[in-house]
Parts: sequence; C-alpha cells; structure tokens
Amino acid sequence: SQIDQALAQLPDQFKAAVGMSLNDMLNSLGGGYGVIFTLDESQMVSLPIPTMQMQIPEPALAIYVKVKNDAIFNMIDQHKIPMVGKTQLNGVNTLSLTIPLPLPIHLKPTLARVGDYLFLTSSDGLLQEIMAVQSGKKSGYKATEEFKKLSQGVPAEGNRFSLMSAKLGKNLTQAVQGMMSAQTGEMGALSKVMHDMMGSNSAALGYAVAANGAEGWEIVGNGNKSMATTALILPAVATVAIGAAMVLPALAKAKQKAQNISCVNNLKQIDLAKKLWATDHNKQATDTPTENDLLPYLGGKVLTCPQGGTYTIGSVGEKPTCSIPGHQLP
Repeated sequence: SQIDQALAQLPDQFKAAVGMSLNDMLNSLGGGYGVIFTLDESQMVSLPIPTMQMQIPEPALAIYVKVKNDAIFNMIDQHKIPMVGKTQLNGVNTLSLTIPLPLPIHLKPTLARVGDYLFLTSSDGLLQEIMAVQSGKKSGYKATEEFKKLSQGVPAEGNRFSLMSAKLGKNLTQAVQGMMSAQTGEMGALSKVMHDMMGSNSAALGYAVAANGAEGWEIVGNGNKSMATTALILPAVATVAIGAAMVLPALAKAKQKAQNISCVNNLKQIDLAKKLWATDHNKQATDTPTENDLLPYLGGKVLTCPQGGTYTIGSVGEKPTCSIPGHQLP
C-alpha cells in the first residue's frame, strides 16, 4: 500500500533531510523530556489584549530532552543555519539564533547540552539560570518554603511531574481576567476555556507527581485546585496562553518587516527596469514608461506590494513609490 511505501522510505528521507539516520537520533535519546515556563518579575512587559494593555512579568520558555550523547547537537551545528552562532557559555557549547528585529521580550533561542539533557531555551539568559541551579551556584525553586510545603507527602520519583507556583498562578489568573473582560475573538474564547478549567478567579497553586504503578497510573499531589486541573491541564494552558499572547504580536511585527523588505526590493527592480528601458529606447529623465514597457525588464512579471499597496512608476528620473507608508526607497 501507499502507507507501507511511505513508511519504508521514511528512514532514507529523514537522513537526507537532517544528515543523520533516524535510528541514530532515536538511539541518542534518553527517554525523558519536559517544559519549563518562567516569569521574571524584575522585567515587566506589555501583554497586548484587545481593548487594553496589561503589564506582566517577562515570560521565558525552556524545552528539554534527556540525551545519551551530542549527536543531535552536532547534527544541528553541522547544518550552519543562518544567523545561528556557536559560542561557549560557562564552558558549555551553545548554538544561539540572533533575532534581527526588536521584540517586546528578550528572545534569543539557544540550544545546549547541559549534563544529561539537551536544552532549547528562549534566551541565553534563561540557560545561564538553569546551569547555575544545576551546578549549585544558585538555589532553585525546590529550595523555597513554598515547594517544601507543596511536596509534603508527594513521592520524590515518578514518570511525570507538574508544578504551578503561586506567582505563576497569580499572573495567569490576572491574564485570564483581562482576556475575559475583552470577550472578543479567539483570545476571548480561549480565556473562557481557561476560566472554566480553573473553576474560579482564585490563583492556581499545585504540585503533583504521576507514576505508572502495578494497578495503572497513580497521581499524588498538593494544591488548591482539582488534581486533574493542577497536574495535567494548567501548566500546558499557562504556557500556551501567555506564550501565544506574547509571540503572536512579535510574529506580526516580523511579518510586517519582511513585507516591507519585499516591497522595497520590488521598487528597486522597478527603478532598475526604468533605467534599462530608458537606455534601450533613448529616453530622457522626464519620460515615464508604462507597466507594459517594463515587463521585458522584469522577467514578464507584474510586481505587486505584499501588503496590497499601489505602485506609482513615475518618470525615469524619479524613484518609484508605494502607497503604503514606510515602503519607500532610501
């Protein structure tokens, strides 16, 4: 069948795409993974919500997987991805992606293997914090009185760990209340779902450990919400909701910047086409070509602004223009 053929071709296609065999990648994994979502109260950022602006602590995100070796890190390093630089952070090799656009949050995606784990963090600063805690140079959340209280009677080992600190629960609740007040579009629908999950306006707080025992899955934890809400749902919802609210505006700005660059490149091509047309037809600086006149010099294509602006060709001695503000030749 076609499915069997596709599965048979998958290993070769995977190796051709990433540069290492699928078996080598799977064999390099250690069988564990996790997500860390943090809020830095020393840095406040604006959370864009319809009809209002709300200040929240700056969010950061880390995704990590347990690994047996450097195979995945080396594979990514060998691809020489544009704007990704290799450096060392406290003696650890890292790969960091430089974002050329100004963003409302500190965003510098960084990849590094620290001990038995491969980390992908939203910034090199967050990676430094994680490394400091792992090395014992800085105390982590486990050293706080809050965690000591939450972890009473909870197993130290398990297959899955879920944590919602009081500070994260408080800021998440404030974000939900803000979105509930807007009640518009997709964010309004998301806020209703989150509100229903939490059950009330009180901040969520909880820690739970799940283990696959002899009689099936068992979850033990402490918190002020239902076990299902605290252990399974809230951490993921918090990450998606606040992360989306911060990242989507940044992506919109990046898209707008890219469209601006694309439009300016179009104007440069039109300007060059005018000069070539003038040279071939002995035209003066005051002569103005038509769109059809320029087609042979533009590869037969009619160039259009990606944001729907209108181009004015102008005379040979003038720069072509776009009706969208900011879309102009230097």
